[in-house]
Amino acid sequence: MNTKNTFDNFIKKKIQDINSLQKIANDLKKRKKKIILCHGTFDLLHAGHFRHFQDSKNLGDVLFVTITADKFINKGPRRPIFNQYLRAEMIASLSYVDYVSIIDDASGLPAIKKLKPGVYVKGKDYKDKNKDLTKKILIEEKEVRKNGGYLKFTDNITFSSSSLINENFFSYEEKLGKIINQYKSKGIGYFHKLINELKNVKVMLIGDSIIDEYIYTNTLGKSAKENILATLKKDEQIFAGGAIAAANHISDFCKKVVLVTGIGDRPNNYENFIKKNLRKNVKLVDLKLKKRPTTKKTRFIDSSYMTKMFEVYDMNDMPLEKSDENKILKKIEKILPQIDIAIITDFGHGLISDLIINKITKANIFVAINAQTNSANRGFNLITKYSKADYVCIDEPEFRLAAHNKTTPLTELLPVSNNLPDAKVFIVTTGKNGCLIKMKKKIIEIPAFTNKVIDTIGAGDAFFVVSSLFAYLNTNPVDIGFIGNVSGAIKVNILGHSSSIKKIQLLRFIETVLK
Repeated sequence: MNTKNTFDNFIKKKIQDINSLQKIANDLKKRKKKIILCHGTFDLLHAGHFRHFQDSKNLGDVLFVTITADKFINKGPRRPIFNQYLRAEMIASLSYVDYVSIIDDASGLPAIKKLKPGVYVKGKDYKDKNKDLTKKILIEEKEVRKNGGYLKFTDNITFSSSSLINENFFSYEEKLGKIINQYKSKGIGYFHKLINELKNVKVMLIGDSIIDEYIYTNTLGKSAKENILATLKKDEQIFAGGAIAAANHISDFCKKVVLVTGIGDRPNNYENFIKKNLRKNVKLVDLKLKKRPTTKKTRFIDSSYMTKMFEVYDMNDMPLEKSDENKILKKIEKILPQIDIAIITDFGHGLISDLIINKITKANIFVAINAQTNSANRGFNLITKYSKADYVCIDEPEFRLAAHNKTTPLTELLPVSNNLPDAKVFIVTTGKNGCLIKMKKKIIEIPAFTNKVIDTIGAGDAFFVVSSLFAYLNTNPVDIGFIGNVSGAIKVNILGHSSSIKKIQLLRFIETVLK
């Protein structure tokens, strides 16, 4: 008899999808069995988890444990340590756990709705419900009570998985480690305070609307008759990108975001799609621009490895018609007195003219600017077209083009570049290496969080727009760069623009790093 195979089969039978567990739970209830449910990430099983499950099992007859799927975990860089299948197997191997399931949600709510447990059990660290950043514990408790159950907190030894992981699995780059240690003394409350200061802020964001289309393909090989690569289309997705995505990223932090953008005058201009994909507190001020489509970038993706093969642009990036430019100037003139911050996301596709730049930068408000270099405008959309700003954020290639210098180390080049806009805070992002902050002649380096990457599209935009809000607060420049790095790390784990950055995500990421 093969003992290993017998044990493996036993474990696999305990792991079921949630619909199968619902049928099992219904049958158990008919037999008057009391169901207990525990839900969590359970990334690193430890003594605290073991005792939590043991204590939970003593509260009823059958113990169900559900775990959060990988894609819903926002606990900082390189998390989860173990993927959802390994986490499920580890929990299922415990004798006092009867059934395990993986839940496609960030909370236990779907499991509660399906299983309707008599007891829903959380650890004692959730007892003070005000400490739960997501406030999901309150929603979960309401759903449990709705079905006749109750919420119970175990009162046994506890450990923080995040603390154990930070102390034993990861070692941050030395400079980043020092910054994190400084923030540990301030605590997560420091970031709560900063974010709370933004709740009544009103922002105008101006920039090109971009429709990002992903076409997923399987590579067939070289064509037999032509020297081209043949692919088989499998699926497609479209996302609201550009300034639309940028506005959504900051909408959860601010009271109001006014998005000034242009769309094409062709029948299929994605107007309804754009409106549908904007968050509720984003007010759209869109103008139909003459003789152009809504800018669309189609990327062909190798679905086997989720790598981008090539892209196709559909756009007209010629200067605005004079009548269109005047319309935008009139709109801006009305908006500027009503806002606190103007964020210019200049993608270089024709929307931002010199007159529009002057109108915004001469207004008596905080101005944040990003001038992007991309495939369509390389070398023609430089930050040097701006003379001043309160905050500037560009990436290394954009900075080097503006400085006309390809090789000098950034730490040497940034302090001596004189043709840049006069800005209180000037940040150059360097991808996986983090960012550099220029404060007069002083340079501050903030390393990035080593992180898994799903999609880099829009990560720089997320860094820029979220950090712009904190630059407005006139906080420590390290805060601006640190929060920018966190925003970028969150965004690279989002496919396309399928979701936007939320303040809870930001706080949870930082909270986990500080443990």
